[in-house]
Amino acid sequence: MVDYVQTGNKRPGFVPVSDSRMSVPVVLVIDECLDEPYLHHLQSSFHAFVDSLPTMIRIGIVLYGRTVSVYDFSEESIASADVLPGDKSSTQEALKAFIYGTGIYLSPMYVSLPVAHSIFSSLRPYKLNIPEASRERCLGTAVEVALAIIQGPTAELSRGVVKRSGGNSRIIVCALNHPNYPHMEKTAIKWMEHLGHEAHRHNTVVDILCAGICPVRIPVLQPLAKASGGVLVLHDDFGEAFGVNLQRASGRAAGSHGLLELRCSDDIFITQVVGPGEEAHIDTNETFKNDTALYIKIISVEETQSFLLSMETKGDIKNDHVYFQIAIQYSNVHQADIPRVITVRLPTVDGISEYLTSVQDEVVAVLVAKRTLLRAKTILMQLICEQQ
Repeated sequence: MVDYVQTGNKRPGFVPVSDSRMSVPVVLVIDECLDEPYLHHLQSSFHAFVDSLPTMIRIGIVLYGRTVSVYDFSEESIASADVLPGDKSSTQEALKAFIYGTGIYLSPMYVSLPVAHSIFSSLRPYKLNIPEASRERCLGTAVEVALAIIQGPTAELSRGVVKRSGGNSRIIVCALNHPNYPHMEKTAIKWMEHLGHEAHRHNTVVDILCAGICPVRIPVLQPLAKASGGVLVLHDDFGEAFGVNLQRASGRAAGSHGLLELRCSDDIFITQVVGPGEEAHIDTNETFKNDTALYIKIISVEETQSFLLSMETKGDIKNDHVYFQIAIQYSNVHQADIPRVITVRLPTVDGISEYLTSVQDEVVAVLVAKRTLLRAKTILMQLICEQQ
């Protein structure tokens, strides 16, 4: 096996620094339409979460229900929020006036930890007598505001220095449910996908952490996470598992603009790829005259990602060896270009018994499980489409 990695840089004079020194913005977008039991667990998880964050990470807190509440960190140890209407998207002029106002909506943890605790302690359960699925939630508007906060100015309270944020930022949506409006679902899906693409364009990943036993409108929420390169994770409640995933989401370093190239010997072809990407159609005639590579576009590149490749043979393999090559190009969290090429040569055998002795049981179990889940997901999505 040959594993080749090269690091490059598309920013002259830019020197990468360690993750511990980077103040990556994380904005929590929180569902405020929660009943008492869910809210209690959510508050406990949030208190533990902010205590675990590195001191240099900048945090923002946005609540959404019928309106959007953006918390201001300029008031020490006091939960103070500016409220925006949630019934429609804010205009660029309104967002600019809001962001460039007197409030501080992104702040490093080393100065904002007491304020964050006071904000979480101030949250109150939903009071109106309205069924869970019918409560108004303006998630789309809240995500728009969160993106504006990340792209707008932020202040270092201790120095009074105003600087622009951005880079590989992350929005974490903490949701219990999403309104069920069947007549608006197609429009909502398109709009959520649009917001996801906007987030990706601004190097921001949107993760959605859902909890509770109420039905979650996955067809509406999934496009937002997928288009931005994020994930949607379901939990039973806002307890321990939710808290662990919250910490993981805030700490993941995500690269971007990934392109995966898969090549194999002429006798073998790839039938299926399972993983966080989608097929890309690239014209390589000028580079390779007879290129049969499969190209996969990866929106968000992370260390823990994996792909499952299903392959078949076109006929009997006559050669003593077969070859596989996997190449990936992406921009890492420091905006450095990383190309990596792995080339593997494997021997072929004549007998089934020899082949079976080379099979790793643990790997096969994972592959079978992933293929089974993919088939189940495909069937589920087909049923959803038929119902629509």
